Amino acid sequence: MPLPTLAERFEDAAADLFWVPDDVEVLIGPELTWCASARPEPLYNAVVRVRVPEDRAEALVAEVSARHQGVPSRWTLFSHAANPALEAALARAGYAPREVHDVRVTDVQRAPAARGPSSCTVVRATTRAQLLDAWTVSQRCFGHAVAPPAADVLANELAHYTPADARATRFVAYAADGAAIGCGGLTLDRAAGVGFLWAGGTLEGHRGRGVYTALVDARAAHARQAGLTHVGVFAKLDTSSPILGRIGFETLGQMVLWVRTP
Repeated sequence: MPLPTLAERFEDAAADLFWVPDDVEVLIGPELTWCASARPEPLYNAVVRVRVPEDRAEALVAEVSARHQGVPSRWTLFSHAANPALEAALARAGYAPREVHDVRVTDVQRAPAARGPSSCTVVRATTRAQLLDAWTVSQRCFGHAVAPPAADVLANELAHYTPADARATRFVAYAADGAAIGCGGLTLDRAAGVGFLWAGGTLEGHRGRGVYTALVDARAAHARQAGLTHVGVFAKLDTSSPILGRIGFETLGQMVLWVRTP
């Protein structure tokens, strides 16, 4: 059996669903890795890894569609595992391609490119206050309603993100006056040797000052210390992808989200 490619290793890292709440069902098989929940949240009703034979596409789409009835549903499809039969089946089931991202990956041993002076300090979020800062900045960066997380959500984050050997962790960027201005997450797949960067963002008014790059560097350094070889990210075509290209991330293809609303 051939060894997995770097793109496949990154896909495995991004498909780790250990972080979902206990009421979310995780289903892992040779054809699909996915989750299902009564919660109306796309993250909890998502297919994250796909190896669908053409003659099974229709049946598997029907199975997922039925389990995701009444809630937002989405499939993550990678160009390195392109499947026209699956895409046709998804379209017939009411899904449509909504978001396209570059899959960007870099070797963590690569020295950061020459940077100008950063306008921030980046720390790993290991306290309740820092996790709340990360949560609030993330909500503001991505246009969500800013409200304190529910107690069970914060407890879940504290349990998952703060241990020394955590499978995922979060980082916060602070300005000189102590205000939280940026955030970013990292999932560590030690088996695959690859880290998945997620939810990286900088508040408006602080962009263009190296905050995003500082957050990338801090997470890559953490991955290196954890023994990983690469980190990767789903990069938005018109924002993060050009930045990542300038600091040495290569493109391994694209990821497309196929989405169906209730």
